Amino acid sequence: PKLLNEVEDIDLFIHDSEHSTPCMLFEFELAWEHLADGGVLIADDIHWNDAFEEFVSTRIPDGNWGRVSRSVGYAVKLRCITAALSSRDVDPPFREVSPLADERFI
Repeated sequence: PKLLNEVEDIDLFIHDSEHSTPCMLFEFELAWEHLADGGVLIADDIHWNDAFEEFVSTRIPDGNWGRVSRSVGYAVKLRCITAALSSRDVDPPFREVSPLADERFI
């Protein structure tokens, strides 16, 4: 947390540390607050608990997140793009599983 106060917004956050639900939610929330518009949050081992699903369902329920595989998820912080897409009645580009995902892991 101290380092985040010393840098500008971050473009990429990768979670691959302690995988308890409280720790993951804490890190997701903290990173999200400092993530730049268009920044990406990536989390590994999301199948170990429901922290990632809980986070995205409360913070970005309308899309801009998905799974790369069964164990890796991503969320994209798109303030202005999400508003533009909804005003044109277009589905967000990142909904379910990435088309690049390996189906063996989903």
